[in-house]
Amino acid sequence: VITSFIRIILRYGSEDEGIFGHCDSYYRTVEMQGRGSLHCHMLIWLRGHLPPESLASALKTSAEYRTRLVQWLKSIVSSGFKGSRSCFNGMPDTMRKDIGPNPCHPTTVPGPMISTTEKGEFSKEMNEYLDELLLRFNWHYHTGTCWKHLRAKDPRTPANCRFGMDGSAPPNTEIDPGIISLSRLHPRMTHYNPIKNQNRNWTMPLWHTVSVITFLMKCNTDVKFVGSGDDAKAFIYYVTDYITKAPLFLHAGLTALAYAITQGEAGVLSGNGEIETRRAMTIAVNSMLSHQEISHPQVAYCYSLECVLW
Repeated sequence: VITSFIRIILRYGSEDEGIFGHCDSYYRTVEMQGRGSLHCHMLIWLRGHLPPESLASALKTSAEYRTRLVQWLKSIVSSGFKGSRSCFNGMPDTMRKDIGPNPCHPTTVPGPMISTTEKGEFSKEMNEYLDELLLRFNWHYHTGTCWKHLRAKDPRTPANCRFGMDGSAPPNTEIDPGIISLSRLHPRMTHYNPIKNQNRNWTMPLWHTVSVITFLMKCNTDVKFVGSGDDAKAFIYYVTDYITKAPLFLHAGLTALAYAITQGEAGVLSGNGEIETRRAMTIAVNSMLSHQEISHPQVAYCYSLECVLW
């Protein structure tokens, strides 16, 4: 899946533009959640884009550059419903149950096909199908994960959501000194990727706003633009720290455990079973750190079967 995303959607290594433009480089890491599901964090470098310092200077000195950047951001990042559910855009108190999702999971329903549908009908059917996918995958629920880095006394409110889903829905994308604020049509909808023009070299003509990544991948996506200023620096630090974090290695775990045992032994007299106790503890720790549950895509990757499952 990820290999296809890089090859077909990003078009990395190709002279043709990808979904965001010419992808010069990328970095990705796949992480497994506690329940075994996988998700990918990815940084993408696009050809022609200025580094943060130069970008900040260009935004301050060139009105034309600001206008073109806003137009480009609108073409690659969107939020909100596109079909008949678009009436719920801008309604912050709307809950998912109020919108009435389809009882059938959208991934089990075939999407509209451009080859068998009339031009006008295809646009309507695609927007309705995308609404189902967005409602299923891009609707944000506040859970304990949103506030897991807060201090004990900090309030668990949308304003402190670490994913930035603070309940606001700015109608327009705006650029202020040091801050690029993306528009959001619905306060609970994460950003996804639309295509709003025909200026890209796609083999299939696109007649309307299509969330290409959502339609092809059928999963949650959240598109972020790394711009300039303090917010960009903080975001770069967060992403870099997050995607490069390593699991607890065996030696690190043993070192931590050895320290804990040493502290615990301070007030305990050695007995005849001391050696056997330490040996049993070592075996237990080795078993704990070296035998971990992993998902079947990870198993397939270890056996060089990533082209089949992942």
